[in-house]
Amino acid sequence: MLQRRQRIHDALRTLGPYVDPVLYQRAREAARAGYVQEDDADGVAGAVAISAALSSYWQGGPSVAHVQGPRGGAVVGGHIEGIAFALHRPRILQDVRRRMTSTESAHHHG
Repeated sequence: MLQRRQRIHDALRTLGPYVDPVLYQRAREAARAGYVQEDDADGVAGAVAISAALSSYWQGGPSVAHVQGPRGGAVVGGHIEGIAFALHRPRILQDVRRRMTSTESAHHHG
């Protein structure tokens, strides 16, 4: 179990520069708006942010290390169990992404 946890933390260190804390916060707000409980919102937001970071990393995209605020890996690091739980609930993640997109569209068109 300790080796597994260490591998997860090592992966988070690698992904840290790609984890966008602004995306995390937006996902957390969208999760809360979708009636996800406070404790679960961090895991859902972390899952959304980690998924985006993985995608960016695999595609050779730019890091978000220039973003002000806490580093991405630090934002999600304390929510490993919640993130793992949320990653096994794709419908919740899809709903949160949809809410984020509709909220973003409303801000740009309003």
